[in-house]
Amino acid sequence: MKVVDMIERRGYERYNVRCALEYRCEQGLLADSSVTLNLSERGALISTRHALKRGMRLIVRIVLDGLAFFLRSRVAHVERKNWISYKAGIEFLDAPQGFMRGFYREFEKHIIMARPIIR
Repeated sequence: MKVVDMIERRGYERYNVRCALEYRCEQGLLADSSVTLNLSERGALISTRHALKRGMRLIVRIVLDGLAFFLRSRVAHVERKNWISYKAGIEFLDAPQGFMRGFYREFEKHIIMARPIIR
């Protein structure tokens, strides 16, 4: 489940966990809903319709294991996917208590669902 098609420069693994994510600019000018393409305890790669700017500060709302978390985040990189969508890497700047517990529970659910059924 680890994403290996990119050169890994981080000390943590990213997992192919899809979940709903909403974000807004800290200044409140831009808001949108999105989906994660991969997720780690330190950030996410999201699909978005907006060309976010590198370094832009966001407030992210993500639901993990049924609980909503609000995280201050920073856009680390942006890549155009096609003429109407972008991939944006966001780094979580702080994580409220319980976020890691929710992250690992969500990860475990996705791993269990992705396992092949052995008969």
